[in-house]
Amino acid sequence: MAVDVAELVSRLSEVGLNHAGVVDVSTYNAGVQPALHTHTLAPWARSIVVFASGGAALWDALLSDLRQDPSHFTESTHPLDDFVRRSLEGVTHVFG
Repeated sequence: MAVDVAELVSRLSEVGLNHAGVVDVSTYNAGVQPALHTHTLAPWARSIVVFASGGAALWDALLSDLRQDPSHFTESTHPLDDFVRRSLEGVTHVFG
């Protein structure tokens, strides 16, 4: 599976997920609940790319999204989680 990592990092930076790192699966699995272990979700994985936000960029992107579509706030129990989910869904094409 070919992944355009540069495009992925660039696109997620646009929505405030502006820090990326790589961690091996054993380190990742040690830090998450069993339902999120790689052998459950992606048994072929050897490493995990982790995205995070630093500064106000994610918050600014969320507020911009909510101004464009207030239902993302009024109809959501978790607006930030849903925003991040929509953002990730918007870049799945880079996975080939």
